[in-house]
Amino acid sequence: MIVRVVLLQMKPQYRSYGQVRLLAKKTREVLPNAARVIDLKIHLASDPRTERDWDMSFLVKFASMQDTEVYRNDPVHRAFADVFLKPMLERIYVYHFEEA
Repeated sequence: MIVRVVLLQMKPQYRSYGQVRLLAKKTREVLPNAARVIDLKIHLASDPRTERDWDMSFLVKFASMQDTEVYRNDPVHRAFADVFLKPMLERIYVYHFEEA
C-alpha cells in the first residue's frame, strides 16, 4: 500500500479558518472520485508552529506506485490540482511512503 502525503500552504488570502475548511470540504468531495484512490484522509494544522508553515495535509492511499501515476494524470485530479487548487497555493510538497 502506498500513501501519498501532500502538504499545502495557501496564499495569505486563503489561509483563514473558513477558507481552509472550505478547501478541506472540496478536497473530500472531489479526490475520492479520482482514479485508483483507495482512501483519503484530510488533516488541518492544529498548533501555531505547524500553522506557520502548513495549512493542511492530506493522505491518499493507493495499491501501488503505478496507481499514483494513473491518479496524477486522471482528469478529476488534474482539474482539482490545476484549476481549483493551484491559484490558491503558496507551496505544495508531495511525498510517497510505503505502508509498513
